[in-house]
Amino acid sequence: MKYFKKIISGGLTFLFLLTAIVFLALTIYMSKQTERDVSYVANMYMEIITNQKLNRFEIFKDLRFRQSESLANALINLPNPNSERIASIIEELGQGQDLVSCVLISSTGELEKLSGPQSLKINDLHYTTKSLLEGKRVLSSAETVQGTLVIYGFPCFIPMKSGESSIGILFGRPFERFDTILDLHSNNAPAYFHIIQYDSKYLVRTDDILYEDFFSKLRRCARPTDCTVDDLILALKKAIQENKSFSYHTDFWNPKTNLIERRAFLALPLPETN
Repeated sequence: MKYFKKIISGGLTFLFLLTAIVFLALTIYMSKQTERDVSYVANMYMEIITNQKLNRFEIFKDLRFRQSESLANALINLPNPNSERIASIIEELGQGQDLVSCVLISSTGELEKLSGPQSLKINDLHYTTKSLLEGKRVLSSAETVQGTLVIYGFPCFIPMKSGESSIGILFGRPFERFDTILDLHSNNAPAYFHIIQYDSKYLVRTDDILYEDFFSKLRRCARPTDCTVDDLILALKKAIQENKSFSYHTDFWNPKTNLIERRAFLALPLPETN
C-alpha cells in the first residue's frame, strides 16, 4: 500500500512539475509573441503616419522647387546676366513666393547676396556645394539673424563680383511655413516628429527633452536590451549614410517622469536633402 502511495505521490509531483514547466514555457512564449505583435503593430502604425508626413513633404517640396526653378530659369536666361540686374528682377518676381533670400554660391562656398539678409550661413555647406557641382538640385537649410531658412538650390553659372563663376543659385524661404505645412507640432499628434541632419542635429523637434542632437538623446535615454547604445547609434548612422529607413524598439528613460518607457522609433530619409 505504501509503495502505491509513493508511486501516486511521485506521479502527482511529476505532473505538477511538468504542468508548471509547460505553463512557464507558454507564459514566456506568449510574452515574446505579444511583444512581437505589439512591435509589428507599432511599426505598421508609425509607417502609416510617417508616410503621410513624407507625402506632404514631397508635395510641398516639389511645389517650391517648381517656383524656384522657374525663377532661376528666368534669371539664367537673361542676356548678359549680372548680380545687379538679377537682384532687381528677384525683388519683382519673388513677391508672393515667401522669398526671403537669394544668393549665388561658388565652388569654394563663397556667397554673394542678391537679395535678403546680409548674413547667411548654410548649415551643410559641403553637401550643398557637392550636390551643385554634380549638377543636382538641392534642398538644405541656412541660418540668418531672422531665423532658419529652407534653401532651394539649382546649378547655374553666373559671373560673380569676386570674378568667380557661380556653381548655383540658392533661394531661401521661411522654415516656419515649411514646418506648418508638415503639421509636425499638432497637439493631437500620436507621436513625436523630428527632422535631423546627417550629424543628428535638430532642425525640427516636437518633444521638450532637450539635448543638443538626437544621438546625444539616445546616449542619455535609450536602454536597448539586445545591443549597446553605441551599437544602436552606429546602426542608425549607417542607415542615414546609405539613405535607408531604420526602425528600432527600446526601453527609454524619460527624464521628465523619471520612468522607463517602451518606445519605438522609425527614421526615414527625406529625398534631395541633407
